[in-house]
Amino acid sequence: LAAQRNKYGHIEITPILQWLAKKDKSYIVRGPVFTWWWLLFMPAVLYSVIALTSYYFLPSHQGMVYIAGMIVLILSLLGHNHRMNHVCRWPDPMFAGTFFAGLLHTAILQIFYLIPNYNEYPVFIVMATLLGLNLFYMYYKILRSDPGAAKESVRDQESGKCMTLVDLCVPQRKVDLYCPVCEVVRAPRTKHCRLCEQCYENMDHHCLFLLICLAKKNHALFCWFIICCLVSMTLFLVHCALYISRAYSDLTYSNTFYTMLWTDCWVLSLIAMNAASILWGVNLLRFQFSVVSRGMTTVFMSRTKTALTQQERIVNILYFLMGREPFAEDPLICSQNTHTV
Repeated sequence: LAAQRNKYGHIEITPILQWLAKKDKSYIVRGPVFTWWWLLFMPAVLYSVIALTSYYFLPSHQGMVYIAGMIVLILSLLGHNHRMNHVCRWPDPMFAGTFFAGLLHTAILQIFYLIPNYNEYPVFIVMATLLGLNLFYMYYKILRSDPGAAKESVRDQESGKCMTLVDLCVPQRKVDLYCPVCEVVRAPRTKHCRLCEQCYENMDHHCLFLLICLAKKNHALFCWFIICCLVSMTLFLVHCALYISRAYSDLTYSNTFYTMLWTDCWVLSLIAMNAASILWGVNLLRFQFSVVSRGMTTVFMSRTKTALTQQERIVNILYFLMGREPFAEDPLICSQNTHTV
């Protein structure tokens, strides 16, 4: 039947069905595991190839290698989306691999290049190293965290029992509160993530750079992680500035840039990427704080103006970072005017 149709989905699945037809009936279908792991580590491997090629084969023309390599990497990223370009439609790990590659190569540059070449401020180096270790610890912790999965239905206020689909029909209520995938009746501000295939309480968003959802139990940890990333990247840029001021002290700014472009592009490229990441991270953190200051999440945003004062919103942010409930609730926000974006 699939071979008789000419739509994209039928054309894509026909050769797979023909291949499966040749297998034994007990054959267990597995997804593209190798492809998934390759997409995850491809950015780190590609950047390693760029760095090694420029250093060993074209040491005087490093800029050409880095520019060509970064164009290839950017074009590869533009060709990816939330899901893999495969019939399995698994979550695409390319963006998570890019984030990991940035952390990894920044740490390698700082430990094996900047510290040996510029160690005149031991207190600064120790502080940056400890913060970097804390960053990787938080990275591991948030990857292993439970976002707050809704594992059972909301309980009925009168009987105290977990509600079922029947309870939504008699008496008649909103049937869309029932999730057919998780088979639970969702509480208010609970949303199903199609990438994770799970319902989460107070869901904020699915992060492509971490391959996890951010919800009730790990949303505050995510904001702390972003803060730690911003501080670490700032210290890295300061360390690079100290290194440049010593290594190129006799050159002007333009000559320094030109020299680094052709002979020290590893440092220059990571400076550019970390500087761009700081701008992106500051904007992300500003948006997150503007949302949580009103006691909301990205998914359940309200377009109405807030009635909270500036002081109340600041206290709400502090309470959120401490893992507590909002200090003040916005009276202009209710379940009726909260919508999904």
